[in-house]
Amino acid sequence: MAVDERDLSQEKEWFYEKRCQTVINSLVKNNINAEYASNREEALARVKEAIPDDASIGIGDSVTLHEIGLFTWLDSQPNRVIFNPFVKTPDGHNYYSTDERFELMRKALISDVFLTGSNTVTLDGKLVNIDGRGNRVAPMIFGPRKTILVIGANKIVHDVDEAFQRIKRYCAPLNMKRHLLKHHYDFWEKLPCVIKGECVECKSPLRVCRKIVIIDGQFKIPDLLQASPELEHGLNVIMVGESLGI
Repeated sequence: MAVDERDLSQEKEWFYEKRCQTVINSLVKNNINAEYASNREEALARVKEAIPDDASIGIGDSVTLHEIGLFTWLDSQPNRVIFNPFVKTPDGHNYYSTDERFELMRKALISDVFLTGSNTVTLDGKLVNIDGRGNRVAPMIFGPRKTILVIGANKIVHDVDEAFQRIKRYCAPLNMKRHLLKHHYDFWEKLPCVIKGECVECKSPLRVCRKIVIIDGQFKIPDLLQASPELEHGLNVIMVGESLGI
């Protein structure tokens, strides 16, 4: 059988797993629960296993969650209590009003299980994120009984400096263009990062890079954990051996 030099799937699988395991070891040392899923299907299975049947679920905006099929699964769970401010109409407009979205964000903050992704994760186990309102990063710090972050291997960076470079040069412009094209946020066409395709450290009133959070581990209080063994407090990370999200 001829060797196909165009197919690097095995090499990428090996590389992503090695990088993910390095990150997982660092996260565990920082008291953050972390595990590996080789692909998006396995990642979804692990998320489903981690959510108790009677738990309320809060959602933070995340392309990664779409890619692993989370929302398709949630649609098949009509009896679950879900706080998702980011439901869209078929043509991409917001399903809920501004006031309704705000209330759903508040409820998601104290849900039993909060689900989202992460802009980046460093090799030494730091989670670095930049948010607009803060509704995505706040539950990473405190609020839900359990927060689960699903992170693709492409989000791994060397250190905090590289994390900021990735977010500002890649994540932010691409995400703003996503909202402009898919969700009809026409006012963002005037954002400098949308015009130029890269961050210029703008002072625009429309700027969404407002809340910067670096999580360098967490501490665990045993008596709190014992109070609810099924819903473990704190951060839980699923590293996925694929390129996911923005």
